[in-house]
Amino acid sequence: MQIKKDINSDIFRQYDIRGIYEQDLDQDVAYTIGLAFGSYIKNIGQNKTVIGYDNRLSSPILHKGLCQGILDTGIDITNIGLVTTPIYYFSWQHLNMESGIMITASHNPKEYNGFKISYNGKYNAYGDMVKLLKNIIDNDQISYGQGSIKDINIYNEYINFVTSSIKLGDKKLKVVIDCGNGSASLIAKEVFEKLNIDYIPIFCDSDGNFPNHHPDPSVEKNLTFLKEE
Repeated sequence: MQIKKDINSDIFRQYDIRGIYEQDLDQDVAYTIGLAFGSYIKNIGQNKTVIGYDNRLSSPILHKGLCQGILDTGIDITNIGLVTTPIYYFSWQHLNMESGIMITASHNPKEYNGFKISYNGKYNAYGDMVKLLKNIIDNDQISYGQGSIKDINIYNEYINFVTSSIKLGDKKLKVVIDCGNGSASLIAKEVFEKLNIDYIPIFCDSDGNFPNHHPDPSVEKNLTFLKEE
């Protein structure tokens, strides 16, 4: 992996970094962003961070590059692996993290990917706080070191946290779940079973190709199968 200086500035958006894989984003871009991120949090006195990624096909490749960049600045990584974005947010408090990056393009089409960034473990960076990473890269303000990485699984802790606060009463619910083959497929069934809900799953197999419909529930046509069921 190598530093990539000619990164498309348009991917540094108002609330995240987002672009088309192999056009705007690749492993070298992820590596370079990792260097910038690690250098910045190191400069503000941090020495560790948490990283997760969604089930898009490009996410493991970007994850490898991003993590290597962060490690090369001397920051230690807690890697929570393939998770939903809410599990990643849960990790901030559960693991006592002051920063983190989630590799995801949310509801965008499968060819997109990106990075949600937090420098404080309380909320995501936005505006100039996203664009400062591009400035660090452009101005060669990279700090180097040697970090370490630790892999952990917090699925059970998250599921227990979510379900412990939900009381449904005596009447057993019957519901339909459409995971759209997204990352929620990884935990949805277990959550509903733990809540003793009678559920009908559709498209609840994790598949980053999203073969059944686009993964955006705010678009009416993507709810067709759910409504029919």
